[in-house]
Amino acid sequence: MLPRRNTALALGALVLTVPALSSCGFNYATDQVNTIATVENNRSEEVELVGAVIVSASPGSGTFYATLSGTDIEEPTAFVSLEGPNLQADFEPYEVGPDNPVVLFQEGGIAVRGDFAPGDFVPMVAGLENGTSLDLLVPVVPECDQYADLDTADLPDPALVEDQEPYECESVFEEHPADPQELELDEEGVG
Repeated sequence: MLPRRNTALALGALVLTVPALSSCGFNYATDQVNTIATVENNRSEEVELVGAVIVSASPGSGTFYATLSGTDIEEPTAFVSLEGPNLQADFEPYEVGPDNPVVLFQEGGIAVRGDFAPGDFVPMVAGLENGTSLDLLVPVVPECDQYADLDTADLPDPALVEDQEPYECESVFEEHPADPQELELDEEGVG
């Protein structure tokens, strides 16, 4: 009778401890937002900017896409600027509010020009009307595969880029390899 009782106690203890031992605990990586994609996200402010990418059909020009969501703000603000070293982006402000996200994929994106090519990572700052600045390191992807026909920008200024021929999807990464780990940043975090 005693062995049966010990077995029942051991089995009961095992049943009670298995959930505690098999869980991940609190505030572990499984509780965090996970985005597996070649895009930049900045969720550090009350307006979140996610999915940032530049789609480029030729060197020096491209179209910036992202989604801005103001779920934590009480008063609407506007996305008013996109700045970076040797980067030109002119656009009309987009209003961002609690119930008014801005999805640039639906809006046609923002034409940008500068010294970049697919495989590069472009440091830039997205500015909001309320004074908030969102620091970004945006990947540049070729206008191929899932990004086909998304670069709506005109060709760049010849003074910015010498080679303005459109890319061929098969060879673009052979010509412009880049690794974000090898990107050299200056003291201000700008490449």
